[in-house]
Amino acid sequence: MGAILALGWSPCWSPQLTFGICHLHYYNASSGLGDSYHATTDERALMLRGVFFDQFASVVQLKKEDFEISPKPSDASSNENVLESIYSVVTDSSSSSPYGSNQNRRDVFSIALNAGFLSRKNGENMENLPFHQANFNAYWKARARTRQSMPIEMDAAGDAMRFMVDAQGWSRHRSFFITKRGYVGLGQYFAQPGDLCVVFQGGFMSFVIRRSESDGKFRLIGECYVHGIMRGELASMVERESLAIEDIVLY
Repeated sequence: MGAILALGWSPCWSPQLTFGICHLHYYNASSGLGDSYHATTDERALMLRGVFFDQFASVVQLKKEDFEISPKPSDASSNENVLESIYSVVTDSSSSSPYGSNQNRRDVFSIALNAGFLSRKNGENMENLPFHQANFNAYWKARARTRQSMPIEMDAAGDAMRFMVDAQGWSRHRSFFITKRGYVGLGQYFAQPGDLCVVFQGGFMSFVIRRSESDGKFRLIGECYVHGIMRGELASMVERESLAIEDIVLY
């Protein structure tokens, strides 16, 4: 995980906060973009070099109860369909997406809810994908049944409760976002549509910044997980799409 610590604007790219609490983290979003660079300006701002990758188009704040298989009566009106609504947008075949097929989009939705981790051990290993898919299928089936007032049937192929607990751990008090390019991921709870997603040279994570309406300056909002760029895929996109690596000043 890449984090920027506000101690005299000293960048720290080591995995130690929020998304990077798992020692098995594999994030390396800036791989291939060049060495880490930072400097301070006369205004005590921090200058970094990086890529403006995308912009948030929609943002949904998530809470623990959004993931409950059987919603409480008091939560039903506001929380029952939060995940279902997000799922319908992500898997909508009529909209463009960098993720391709419906199955890929379904996988992207479930994996993003776990910040890219497919299991509690060796979480990034794609060999774990079938187990992750089975757990998600069991979870999604259980949610569907309880929302139709039908009893939950255990799915021998997957563990619905395991998926629910893991997703709650990664996603609650965060926001699920969809970008203008169609990328999805998890960000800070107080992220907003219009926020910008950037990858700084030397950073393991991607970051969210916001342009202030009052003075036009950029403020750091926090880290974000963007499915599809966390393994260094952005470097090839920079070359292919002529994205610029530029100076970005944070105040």
